[in-house]
Amino acid sequence: MASRRAGTAAPSPVRSENAPPLEGSPVERLRPRTAPQILDAGFEVMRFRAKTIAILLVVLHGPFYVASVVLLRQAGDVSWPTLLLSRLWNSSSLDALPRSSQIWIAGSTLSGLFGEMLFAVALAALMRGWLEGRDPSAGDVIRRTLRRLPGILLVWIVALVIKAIGAALCLVGLLLVVPQLSILAPVVAFEGSGSFRMLSALGRSRQLANRSASRALFLTLMAPALSALVSWGISAGDQLGITRFEQLSTIMGIAASLLLVVARGATMTLLYLDIRVRTEGLDLAIRAPEALGPLR
Repeated sequence: MASRRAGTAAPSPVRSENAPPLEGSPVERLRPRTAPQILDAGFEVMRFRAKTIAILLVVLHGPFYVASVVLLRQAGDVSWPTLLLSRLWNSSSLDALPRSSQIWIAGSTLSGLFGEMLFAVALAALMRGWLEGRDPSAGDVIRRTLRRLPGILLVWIVALVIKAIGAALCLVGLLLVVPQLSILAPVVAFEGSGSFRMLSALGRSRQLANRSASRALFLTLMAPALSALVSWGISAGDQLGITRFEQLSTIMGIAASLLLVVARGATMTLLYLDIRVRTEGLDLAIRAPEALGPLR
């Protein structure tokens, strides 16, 4: 715990009656974790409340995912949004497309990204409930998230512009900017309030991520790496002539897309909590009243 840093700490999650974190939840025992341990804990989050998370995914991310697929079909592309990575990597194939197709593909990508942001905020809000000793229902989380939709949209647009500027600086710019904004969704869920006040979440995300830059970079790079692995696996199956590959690729494309969205959201929320445990003593702030006991 000697690594905790001094500084202005953000307000701790609001807790009623100093209730301990939800028993058995992945946040019950807050402790510093390595990057691989955070990844493993991310899958634990998926298993802990699979039904609730599935409802959040379908209701909040589902419409944007469907829209991204429809827009991709308008571009004449029969692949799935998750598999666009291989085409985006090969920029020459995109440059050869008509301008209208490029616009449809851009719209598809943006739709999927916003749907992921909305779901990530909801998932972080669910995990915040566990930290407060509550077990929120999917309906409660969805209502709270939708009430904050204007602020989430505003923050997402500004973050998108910042990332675009980073992209203009080539790969180095993206490697600097994207990890700094990787925990934006949990910052909004835990600390953001009010449409314009949420903009402070951008600076807060940058501040926290810089305290653990190497792990933020590693976990950020894992997302495209896993997407590339899925894309490669499906392409390899196509080349090997697997029976009924078209149906198989459809199922794998959908499943891979949704699982990766959940894994990214859970992992980045755990990274946010880990950084606050290491540098702001979040675990001590939560446990202290319980550890000291009641005054007599």
